[in-house]
Amino acid sequence: MVNNGNEDLLAYDDEPVMAKSDGKLKLRWLNNGNLLAHPHDKRNIDRNDFWILPEYKEFENLDMKDVYCFMTTTIKKVLVLGEEIEYKLFTLWIISTWKVENWYYVGFPIFTGGHDCGKSTALQIIAQCGYRMFNSVNPSYAVMPRITHYHNGGLLIDEAHNTLKIGSDKLAFIKDSYKKGSIYPVCDPNNETRIVARRNFGFKAIAGERSFDPALVTRGILFYMSKSKPELPFQYALKDFADIRSKLLQYRLHKNEIPDLGPKYVLTGRVREVFESIIRTGIHIGIDVDDIVEYAQRQEKAELERRKRTPEYIIIKKIVDTGWFNEAAREIGHIESQIDIKTLFETLYDEEEMTEEEIKNTYKKLGWTLKRMGLSTERHSRSRYINFEDTNNNKMIKALIKTYGL
Repeated sequence: MVNNGNEDLLAYDDEPVMAKSDGKLKLRWLNNGNLLAHPHDKRNIDRNDFWILPEYKEFENLDMKDVYCFMTTTIKKVLVLGEEIEYKLFTLWIISTWKVENWYYVGFPIFTGGHDCGKSTALQIIAQCGYRMFNSVNPSYAVMPRITHYHNGGLLIDEAHNTLKIGSDKLAFIKDSYKKGSIYPVCDPNNETRIVARRNFGFKAIAGERSFDPALVTRGILFYMSKSKPELPFQYALKDFADIRSKLLQYRLHKNEIPDLGPKYVLTGRVREVFESIIRTGIHIGIDVDDIVEYAQRQEKAELERRKRTPEYIIIKKIVDTGWFNEAAREIGHIESQIDIKTLFETLYDEEEMTEEEIKNTYKKLGWTLKRMGLSTERHSRSRYINFEDTNNNKMIKALIKTYGL
């Protein structure tokens, strides 16, 4: 039995806010845009424990372009980013979190750099201005699905190099959560026959001192941070962030339609998935996004260049160079339908510089790489080889040729 655990969900139209009553700020609820005097259920949201609640205010003729400009100016005072375009990406990403139901995919900002370079400040800004953002250092795995599933909240993870380790449940939970409908199945600890599905879709932002799992990075927007001194300490912008939060709440309550990019947009594949919510938000509020599209295309090109330096790319390139996957070349003359593992080893590594133990371990490493690529090997006499005529190898190699643009 699969239990989706939908009971006690905090729906998107069920908004805890702060509002003035008798001159004091008190917890109130917005339900379908109506301000309620008292919480209408017993869910434990009686303080700002989970995320920073916006104060409910009404603004006449709210101009989101002005809000965007004010946000960018305020952010620049407390955070130093590497490029001007990064402020635009950062600000529009935060604004897009307030329309989370509109997105099928969302990208993850990834802040990486050394000590004291603003990574934690970036997450604090998101916590102040983003929608239902839970900010934590090393949140437990038990906490993460409670935030995303029961509260439709976003996760901000600081010092993530210690948290999102390759092979960990936390990384697995985060990695696939960029697309709507994503769930993470777990066993019910109280019933061995039940499987519980936890929704993990939603906005995430990550900060850490080292690089992250490549599969996670492809779902993100990298911000390389360096040590710098902002104009103001963070706490001197809190009043402005509170005002921004209230305005973004009103933006959320406006139900006007967000423009669609259409099926034949210039960006495709993963790069479109990562940047689409940012681009559509910019168009929605009247901000030019041509420079964002150009930036995304540059990132896509840089990612392809990075792939060309990976063992996987070099292996596929060597296989392509045999000519066997070129029908015209096969018609001209006989081409071997296999490649020896030793040939791949010599292409990737300098055997003369290795000890016998290092050679042995590196062959194992090559074997793991081939397994990760989905390629199987066969033994003939004293050597191993990849058989191109093997049905699975043939399909995987053709797919990888397309992936790497070969």
